[in-house]
Amino acid sequence: MRSSSQSRLVEVNRNLRRIIVVLLAIILILTIALVVVSCQKRELKKNAGTTDPNGGTTVTEPGGNETTEPGGQTGEDPNGQTQTDPTPQKRPIRTVTDAEIAALSPAGVTWGPGRQFDENERPIACVDLEKKYDSYNADFVWLEEPYNNKVYLTFDEGYENGYTPAILDTLKAKGVKAVFFCTGDFVRSEAGAPLVQRMIDEGHIIGSHSNRHPNMTKITLEKAKEDLAALETLMKEKYNYEMDLFRFPEGEFSEQTLALMQQRGYSSVFWSFAYQDWDPANQWEEQRAKDYILEHVHGGEIMLLHAVSATNANILGEVIDTIRAKGFEIAPYPYH
Repeated sequence: MRSSSQSRLVEVNRNLRRIIVVLLAIILILTIALVVVSCQKRELKKNAGTTDPNGGTTVTEPGGNETTEPGGQTGEDPNGQTQTDPTPQKRPIRTVTDAEIAALSPAGVTWGPGRQFDENERPIACVDLEKKYDSYNADFVWLEEPYNNKVYLTFDEGYENGYTPAILDTLKAKGVKAVFFCTGDFVRSEAGAPLVQRMIDEGHIIGSHSNRHPNMTKITLEKAKEDLAALETLMKEKYNYEMDLFRFPEGEFSEQTLALMQQRGYSSVFWSFAYQDWDPANQWEEQRAKDYILEHVHGGEIMLLHAVSATNANILGEVIDTIRAKGFEIAPYPYH
């Protein structure tokens, strides 16, 4: 006969085996559950799509085709260079009251890109102004990624001098989108009106260059509002187009007028490069202009060119090609 101690030992071993069997069963159940959850997560990801590096969503369609939704659009221009569209959402509009604007300085700010450059060939004056007035949505040069290795073409259109069609032809051939800052006089003119429609149809941005091209620091805030409203109404009624970029006539601004533009939903676009191209009777020789433009190319550049210039129209294609050859993307304007 077994002793009582032996019987107890047998019973303990039997209980241990039961416990081990139960634990193994629990582990097996948990393992199966984890596998099921993991498979479900993968299926959800597959159906929802994955985010591309530019902020868009790549969605797998039936049949396995992938499309990229707006948010980070890329495309290839006719010359084979891939262009990345900017983030499409607009800058948040800061609420500015009339009382806050009135309390700001009305004094005109004297500025210019100057001839001193930082290690990235950007005008130091523009870098400093960008940092100082960025809170007003004022752009002098683009400093932050991913915009600081791109070049942005902008044209001022005070009146039509016969060269805008050639400029648009070149931009279309090169796959470049630009900003055209138009005055009311240009938009109303017989020559300018159809060109504005062409700009819109071909994907360019129309910015306000004011209605009558006044120095905004030398008129009252009420007069400035009237001038802005006149061109806004014209663009809305004639083209159903709302502008959100503004370029000050003569580049003259004050803290007051920066805040006024911000109140009306504009970003104020200045420039980090310009040259003396605005006088049709005093045009630079083409090689000189081309060399000067290309010598000063820099990342984040806002390039100002005047569309009244025969020289600009003639050299634009070569300028675009050389800027690209230097490794810069000529990109659509950000945050529009």
